[in-house]
Amino acid sequence: MTTFRSVSRRTWRAGGLGLVTLALLAAQAGAATGAALDWSKVSAQTPPGTPYSIFFATLACPSKTMCWATGSANTAKGVSPVLERLHKGKFHAVSTPVAHATLEGVVCRSTRNCVLAGSVAGATTTKPILEKWNGHKWSKVAAPNPKGNDNELLDPACPSAHLCMVVGWYGDSTVNPITLHPLLERSTGKKWSIAKAPPVPSDAQSASLNALNCVSKTSCIAIGSFIPKGGFDSHTYADRLHGKKWSLMTVPQPFQGTYAYAADSDVKCSSAKSCVMTGYAAPDAQGRTSYTPEAWSYNGTKWKLLTLPKSFVQAGGAFDDVACSSSSTCWLIGFEYSSSAGATGRAYAMRWNGHKLTAAAAIAQPSGGFSELDGDGCVHHGECYALGDNTQTSGKVSAFADRAG
Repeated sequence: MTTFRSVSRRTWRAGGLGLVTLALLAAQAGAATGAALDWSKVSAQTPPGTPYSIFFATLACPSKTMCWATGSANTAKGVSPVLERLHKGKFHAVSTPVAHATLEGVVCRSTRNCVLAGSVAGATTTKPILEKWNGHKWSKVAAPNPKGNDNELLDPACPSAHLCMVVGWYGDSTVNPITLHPLLERSTGKKWSIAKAPPVPSDAQSASLNALNCVSKTSCIAIGSFIPKGGFDSHTYADRLHGKKWSLMTVPQPFQGTYAYAADSDVKCSSAKSCVMTGYAAPDAQGRTSYTPEAWSYNGTKWKLLTLPKSFVQAGGAFDDVACSSSSTCWLIGFEYSSSAGATGRAYAMRWNGHKLTAAAAIAQPSGGFSELDGDGCVHHGECYALGDNTQTSGKVSAFADRAG
């Protein structure tokens, strides 16, 4: 059983559906150039406890002066939650009521109303957690725990003052083949309950929901990964809530062949007719070709697989997160892998303007080692922030942050 996803982003976990080692990447990396906004350095706090690795899941920015970043760190004492707050232009670590947790998604309706989701791993089981911010402190909220030994919540959405939802998965990851099921939990007040999950592809033997975004209480997009029956590799799927009904959507897979691999990471919608989904894929699941970043756009009718800038077509890497400040400004962030430079990685960002992707002109990141931007978030019609991690060849791990806009 995979107990947490923050050991290292060089080892990828696709929504609980298996481990993929990015050290197998073999493609030559392209240079990240383009006529887009630069990203400038912002102070971030490296979690205490001599971390072996850091992972920032995502950010929520309810105002220009407040952003919350969630994640986790693997330290000498085990897995520790990471929660940082933007205050006076700097990200500072904040305590959280649940210890030894992996914090995943966070959403805020205002500076006094935020919800975060995650999980706590025990010796043999993983259980979901929920926390709420009331403007003064974070407190634990009871999260329903369905039957299963691997149950996790990943991404919440609160489209109205009286409705919040969160997605994840539940099931058994100790069997072969893995048997996981999509999980949807819902709250219309103080109590959370398990709701009927959106549909999965008919040939799925195992499936998870990895991200959720809502523009209203009757218009949401959920994305996930599934393993086809008789297969071992992950495919991507999406569901749409229109009114009160969830329906399965067609998502073009970014590979050719039955045994290829694709997974999603996040989805953001500026309106019911403007969404961007991020992820990564490999045409060859045996590691003979590169894992590459992938992105899709949704126009209210169908999903379209986007074309990366030419400089990135042959580059290995992945998109870890996406955030939008408007329908014409979405930032897709992650890392690019370079086998030609001593197997190093560098953080990068791409901007989606509603029509095409453009690589950012510059990313402020530590020199040397392996750098990656993990999670990002934007203020509505304002600036965007991204947090990441850097691992030096000496083993030293540090957090870093950037700002655009």
